[in-house]
Amino acid sequence: MTKLVLHTPESGKNLSNHYKRAFSQGIELFVVTAYLTDWDTSLKLTPACRHFRMIVGRDFGITRKIACSKVMAWLPPKRKAEFLVADRIVGFHPKAVFWREKDRSCYALVGSSNLTLAAFNSNYEANALVQLDERGTSVQNGG
Repeated sequence: MTKLVLHTPESGKNLSNHYKRAFSQGIELFVVTAYLTDWDTSLKLTPACRHFRMIVGRDFGITRKIACSKVMAWLPPKRKAEFLVADRIVGFHPKAVFWREKDRSCYALVGSSNLTLAAFNSNYEANALVQLDERGTSVQNGG
């Protein structure tokens, strides 16, 4: 399954809903983003999450310290060390979320969306949502 997720200012919460699913259903969750300007504290990280890692870039002065502080306050104490800033990587520019759910289904959401208010509200964004098999191969392509 591959689905194109197009976000426009008029499209509503479609992109946000995919992030909410990843955080609420992911028993393994990996998030990488070039920029973090704000944090949605309404996101719920499932208590069943066994593996979590979030890495944000700091290049170009776009990532906000207040947003990083909000993530740190939001994270449970045992997860705080799993939030990282790529402070020594010049040009860190990924935008992706990878997660595995309890039923062992795996997903990747990869595209243009940073974790910014603009990405979820006013920007035009394009992302691909792909269901993966255990090896990380697209289920649609069959390996």
